[in-house]
Parts: sequence; structure tokens; C-alpha cells
Amino acid sequence: MKKSKPNIWVDRREDIIKLFIPEGASLADAAKFFEVGKACGANPFLGEIELLKRGNKHFSFCKRDFYRRVAEKQQNYNGHFSLPIYSNDSFVMKGCEPEHVYGRPNRGNLIGAYCIVRRTGIQQHIMVEVRLGDYNTEHPIWQSKPQTMICKVAEAQALRAAYPRKFRGTYDSSEAWEERAPERKAPVEDNSGRDKPVVDVMPGQGSKEFSDRVIINLLKRLGDITDVEGFRRVDREWEQECMSKKYMEVVAVKGQKLIANALKTFTAAASKPDKQKAIVEKLAAPAEPESPEENKAKEGI
Repeated sequence: MKKSKPNIWVDRREDIIKLFIPEGASLADAAKFFEVGKACGANPFLGEIELLKRGNKHFSFCKRDFYRRVAEKQQNYNGHFSLPIYSNDSFVMKGCEPEHVYGRPNRGNLIGAYCIVRRTGIQQHIMVEVRLGDYNTEHPIWQSKPQTMICKVAEAQALRAAYPRKFRGTYDSSEAWEERAPERKAPVEDNSGRDKPVVDVMPGQGSKEFSDRVIINLLKRLGDITDVEGFRRVDREWEQECMSKKYMEVVAVKGQKLIANALKTFTAAASKPDKQKAIVEKLAAPAEPESPEENKAKEGI
């Protein structure tokens, strides 16, 4: 009699379990990992599903190969693709179809990605668009391959939307979130001796060096703009960046004013190309450090 191949989801042998359950995971985490794997048919030996630690908890995540393998088996699957979106790209929705033209020669900054899934016999395809700021955990993999990671997020979400029964309750590892402890709020004493809370912001944002670095980066982005639509794109990106990275209000407002003033000046010079070029070059130039006298004047010393 021919022996059947071992099934990790059925046998639950201790020696096999140890291969896929990381140290520190609870019995409840392991049980959920097995139930998710069994329900969706992901193969842990091929790396299609894994148990990852996020904060103080463990979560089950699937991989891109799993989503692609299962999607290709569906009878009405007719292909899918995922592409990144950059700030200088032209991206317009016409009905249900996107009109995406790459910005040349400089595509600008990566802002997100989208994925389209086509199905035979269904005229309206599935399209999902995601924003980089919503998923970028700033881990090394996101720093070195942000385009690949955000495209994987869009792909997983689009395939889940196209085949909800097959992918229900699953998440791609690129969608892994971070559970961050809230920043400690230190009291600051005023002249009256009473304590007042400090605004909860990201570490290091209170320093002048941090603020200057953020504003200089914004100026460089403004310097790459060649049309009015470019200023509008940067304005949207800046608003999203301020929210996702929790910039201090003074930094956010300063950036908004810079963008508004640059757009106003650029628009006013619309009939003078040479003047527009000079404006762009001035914005792209590195900011010169302020003199000690200027700093004292600003601080009211």
C-alpha cells in the first residue's frame, strides 16, 4: 500500500511544528497559524506562509508566490500586473481604466503603487491603489526596495478583492504592520511652576537640525518641478508625509507656506520662461546656513 505524503496541517507532528513556529510564539499564535494555513492551502515548506513577530505578538502572513499560485488556478483568471506611481508621473482615471504615463527623464519621488486583476467574462476589472506612506515601516527592506514592497502590497490587496473566497483572512508579509509604543511625554515647567504637556511627536523632531533637514529636502523636491501640476503633487505628498511621520506643526506649516509661495511665484512668471527657470534653480540650490546674528534676531536675543 502506497504511503501518503505527510501533511503538516493534518499530522501536526512536533518536529515539523518547530520548523515554522518561532521562539516566543504562544500556543494560540501557533494554533491560528495552522488554521490559516490549512484553510487557504499555503505551503510553509515553500515559504508561502510564515509566522512573524510584530511588537509583542505573532501574526500569520502569506507570501506573493502563494497569491500568484492560487490566482493562476482560478478558471476566470486572465492575468494581473502591479506598477509603481511616482510624483512626476501622469496618472489619471478614465472610467475604470487608468491612464499612466511615466515622467521623463525624472520620475520624482515614489508615492505608491496600483494593481489591476483581469478576469475572463467580467468586463470590469479589479483595481487597487495604495500609498507608500501607509505601509512603509522604514525597515531596511523598505529602505532598499521600496518600489518592490509597495507593489507587493497592491498586488496582494487586488488579488484578495478579485478572489475573496480564496484569500479571505490572509495578508501578505509586505503588509506587516508595526505596533509601536507611544512616545513618552515629558513635562515642561514654565515660570509659574506648573507643568504643561509636550506635544507627542517622533523622536528628534524638536531639534533644529531635524527641521532644517526636512525643509531642505522639500526645497530640493520643489526644485525638480517643471509645471504647475508638479507643485500640486508635492503639496499632496507633503500633507501625507506630515501625517504619516507626525511632523511638528511648525514644520508642517512652514512647508505648506514654502509650497504655496513657490507655486504663486512660478505661476506669476508663466509668461516668462527664463524667469521660471531661475526660480527652479533657486529652489534647487542648497540652503545656506544662517549666521549667528540672524539666529539671534529670529530668537529675539
